[in-house]
Amino acid sequence: MKVTENKSSPDTGTAAEAGGPQTVIAGSQAELLGKMIFALYRGYNLYPAKHPKIRGAAERLMDHLRPFFKEADRVTVGFIGQDLIVMAKRMYRLEGSVPGLNQVFHDRGIEKLVFSFGIVLEEMEHFFLVLSRVKDAGTAGELETELARGTWRHISTGRFSAEATLEDLGGSDATLNAEEARTVRDYLEASRELIARIQDDKLVDYNLATEIVETILNGLILDSNAIPIMAQIKSHDPYTFTHILNVSTLCMAMGRVLGLQKKQLREFGLAALLHDAGKALVPVEILQKKGRLTDEEFEIMRLHPVHGANMLMQLTGIPDLVPLVAIEHHIHCDGSGYPLLYKNRITHLCSRIATIADIFDALRTIRAYRGEMSKQETLEKMSGMPVDPFLFNIFARISNLYAPGEYVLLDTSEIGVVHEINPENAFRPTVKLLFDTTGMKLSDKRIVNLTTFDSQNNRFLRSISSVISQEEMAKLW
Repeated sequence: MKVTENKSSPDTGTAAEAGGPQTVIAGSQAELLGKMIFALYRGYNLYPAKHPKIRGAAERLMDHLRPFFKEADRVTVGFIGQDLIVMAKRMYRLEGSVPGLNQVFHDRGIEKLVFSFGIVLEEMEHFFLVLSRVKDAGTAGELETELARGTWRHISTGRFSAEATLEDLGGSDATLNAEEARTVRDYLEASRELIARIQDDKLVDYNLATEIVETILNGLILDSNAIPIMAQIKSHDPYTFTHILNVSTLCMAMGRVLGLQKKQLREFGLAALLHDAGKALVPVEILQKKGRLTDEEFEIMRLHPVHGANMLMQLTGIPDLVPLVAIEHHIHCDGSGYPLLYKNRITHLCSRIATIADIFDALRTIRAYRGEMSKQETLEKMSGMPVDPFLFNIFARISNLYAPGEYVLLDTSEIGVVHEINPENAFRPTVKLLFDTTGMKLSDKRIVNLTTFDSQNNRFLRSISSVISQEEMAKLW
């Protein structure tokens, strides 16, 4: 495996399996496309609708789309944060290189613009004419009406969310061949083990976990494209297969708490299930190495989000969110992580959730150089990592970090029982004290708030040191 260079785009870096398909991460082609879109939009704000300059701008945009249509039947232009992403068979991206363009679409509630093969000049002109009349998301009625009517058969707009229909995913009558059926059976077997672990660990509600697994399974069966990738991952590295199942379940639990609807949850579950698809291209000896990776090995491992996104973009009907989560799930909220492509970028909400679930499950897994971490140890370690703090607090809450009724030892040597979860900070619930600092049982069991802060000494008055099992508490009574 080596890093190759795209000769046609000198400002573009690529990372691909030697001789295999390349994923272009940035490029002058994408920047030019963005500039032409912006020029056509601005034309309608500067000139009358029939002005020759508008016709010229539309023709130039059409000309520039043609090479992309040689790669794919549709070209998606995404406006995410300050970044512009162009997706056909390859991914082109740049960082805020077209000033004002992203803002135009953000103001109108549009995250992506999709051009399909067969588009004609008149469609392009009419679409941008109507777009120029829309000033913000609240006045987008005319645009939505025309889209609903199918006025532009080869142009659509949307958000990076659940937009896939059953038809897009292959239809409800999708049938499975022997290999696909075997993959689904493997998935179900792993699911049963996962649910048993969830029940033991009280990680998320048992009934919710069962519902989530069924939802993911439905999406997996409907999307026949995903099953061969799952089979490839399973045969390549069984640990990764189990890991992606864990991550997808945790992600969907988070999605439920955040209010995602059923179709959105299915799409997010599919994205989480395939977030590590690129590991199928990482050598087994690196994936299964018993010990820490060398710098050279880690550089190879760092390519798996790019490989995964590229692999997923080759599939027909896969929602845009799926490759997006694949390429973003190792990028931290402070811009660190990998691939290092996203300067001052806010990643997608679903990617930020997947990052948290991915780290949590990885830390909980037994390694040759360390044992399995407890749930509390894992979350405590993660609290110092550059993950989204708001989402992490929700994750800690749904993971029952310190569930009501759980016995805890405080750093003051007091022992108590968790009384109520703190919705603002899952690490600091209220605690009913049972034993004082000397180990004496308290007759007056008062409730203390672990958020109480001693400003003079710059510390919390009390913090949880560890969880005490019911067996250990039985000895103290």
